[in-house]
Amino acid sequence: IAEQFKHECLYLTTEMTHEQIVTRVLPIASEVPAWKFRRRKFEEADYAKISQACAERLSSLPVSVFGKTTLAISDIRNALAKTRARVIFVDYLQRCVFSQADTRAYQVMDFMKDLKTLAQETRTNIFIGCQLNRCLDNDPDREPENSDLKDSGGIEAESDQVILLWKPTPKRLLKDGIEVPHGQYLIRSKVSKNRHGLAWRNADFLLNGQLVDIVERDAHGKPDVP
Repeated sequence: IAEQFKHECLYLTTEMTHEQIVTRVLPIASEVPAWKFRRRKFEEADYAKISQACAERLSSLPVSVFGKTTLAISDIRNALAKTRARVIFVDYLQRCVFSQADTRAYQVMDFMKDLKTLAQETRTNIFIGCQLNRCLDNDPDREPENSDLKDSGGIEAESDQVILLWKPTPKRLLKDGIEVPHGQYLIRSKVSKNRHGLAWRNADFLLNGQLVDIVERDAHGKPDVP
């Protein structure tokens, strides 16, 4: 797995603590059921699997994870200085610490400007998650647009790329002629902004247990099958 990473990655989250992150990663890596981690009930074979996963799969991964209740630009900068990562994932924008600007829109815009400045100064690629507005709940069959990004137009203005993710309704899937197997979930995506001007393909992410199948889509939203 580690050989597939070209750069050190840094993942910062405000959603979970370090312990919670570990209880989600270890079951996948060790193939030990998650309920055993929650109840602290392990057998000797489980300890062996966990130790093997940590030694062979996790310890060599060039990924650093930080869990904190809130994130300021200074926190991201300090974590970057410690790890010297080249790729940063921030989860997520609405729980970060903003400036004392007059409105929420200006606060978010100032934060995005500082984040972009940090990326340019350190020559890193920064990915930050962002919520969508609740107005989509009134029209669930509609695909989200950049204007649906929550809080501020500065999110789109300061981003080099915007990738929108959403879960389509069964009605929308039926209209597009897509059938999702029972017990699986489909997440759609589209590149709604690309400042680099390259031709990016949209894709569907089919969640199948611990696996994710990626299917590219054409301009009409149909699966692009060669």
